[in-house]
Amino acid sequence: KTWKKQHPEFAEILDESTTTVLQEADRLKHIVSEFSDFARMPKPEFQRIDLNELVRSATALYQGGAAPVEVKLADKLPELDADKNQMNQVVLNLVENARDAISKKDNGAITVSTRMGDTNDRVMLVVEDNGPGVPPDLKDKVFAPYFTTKHAKGGTGLGLAIVHRIVSDHGGRITITVSFDFVSMIC
Repeated sequence: KTWKKQHPEFAEILDESTTTVLQEADRLKHIVSEFSDFARMPKPEFQRIDLNELVRSATALYQGGAAPVEVKLADKLPELDADKNQMNQVVLNLVENARDAISKKDNGAITVSTRMGDTNDRVMLVVEDNGPGVPPDLKDKVFAPYFTTKHAKGGTGLGLAIVHRIVSDHGGRITITVSFDFVSMIC
């Protein structure tokens, strides 16, 4: 319509419109790709892994950043039967989620820790942040596929759903604990 009316700023309007369409196409491509990956997530390929080593390796990417990740690893954890790549994805997704949660805080803090369960029958991975927390009415929804509070940031609602699926496929469970100072995701 702008071209037919021979608008004097047609070239500028076309350029802006084209850029917007291309950005939206890229965003949709990303969403479709994530949906596809979630739908065909492979079964875990179990092998013996050292969870502490996996956490060290995954969190190394975040050291020296604006909000470095503090790592607290338990001594003498037993090796686990787990899919190394999938468990790495769990750590990365949880840390990214924590980074989003603290993004607007000047004193944002993230801690990733490992420890034995209370009865020493399981190993626990804990990712904590001092972000705003999860409202009680959303706690049951955050692991549901496609649920997101990050629409403006391009969130697809699959990050925590993927974490939940991987943890479940490994025979574990994930919980959210909200305290006065920290939000904890415990696997």
